[in-house]
Amino acid sequence: MKYTITNCHNKNHGIMEGTIEDLLWSAEVHQTPVDKGLEPDGLRCGRGHIAKLFIYQIEEGVGGNPNLPSMSTKRITYVNYNYGWVILNRHYEDMTKELVAYIERRLKICLIR
Repeated sequence: MKYTITNCHNKNHGIMEGTIEDLLWSAEVHQTPVDKGLEPDGLRCGRGHIAKLFIYQIEEGVGGNPNLPSMSTKRITYVNYNYGWVILNRHYEDMTKELVAYIERRLKICLIR
């Protein structure tokens, strides 16, 4: 594995969340393949277990008037799959492939038990 991946909730299906390197990820994973699911080989829309996948980063900052500062939160999305590709940043394609393989492995471990 080239990237460090963690799963925060220790779940193998449903809504999964975690980190990959210094980014956050979230996925909706089904036990049975769904139409327009993300196929693990080639990242194509087809019949797969992953219905939604997001890789993102949250930046928080303080801005505005120094006497009355305001908090701001910005979400930067690098990958967004929602029953089809919305955003696929080519710089994060290898990271996405590895994350999809990780999720598929976790799902298969759950099904074998």
